[in-house]
Amino acid sequence: MAGCLYQQLASADVIPLEFTAARNTVNRFVQDNDGYKLLYSLITPIIQHDDITTTPQMKDCSDIHEYALKVTSFFNNELLCGRLYRQKEQVSHFLAGLETDPQFLPAVKRACNLLEVGNKTDPSVPDALKLAVLPETIERYMKEENGPAIIRVAPTRKKWNKLW
Repeated sequence: MAGCLYQQLASADVIPLEFTAARNTVNRFVQDNDGYKLLYSLITPIIQHDDITTTPQMKDCSDIHEYALKVTSFFNNELLCGRLYRQKEQVSHFLAGLETDPQFLPAVKRACNLLEVGNKTDPSVPDALKLAVLPETIERYMKEENGPAIIRVAPTRKKWNKLW
């Protein structure tokens, strides 16, 4: 089969004589008479290799929603390349990229604390830290951090009994 392919590719009708680079490649495989090696060597220079993508950084984006879109695109690209990330890994990558902008550090620390609570071997994340709602959660943390103080009062014994 490889010999038949070589004979077809060696024909001047398939690769004309004026294409000297391709004809030199054909002549290089005369001894092997292997059409598959010849075809591969002809195609190798034009094969595009996948670009290596890195996790987006917040410093390169104008707001958190643009950053979230870039991170989602990054994970979709990684999924298409066969690289799977668990939810906790996705959130960790999101927060690591968000740390590059100093204004988000308090919210990132709070989200990291929430992420670390619970079972260390469980790959799931709390609902507030799912990748789809994480930008809103970070924005809410930022408003709470920069807004008026929120005072949480523990219910008195009388109110506590009513709750039960």
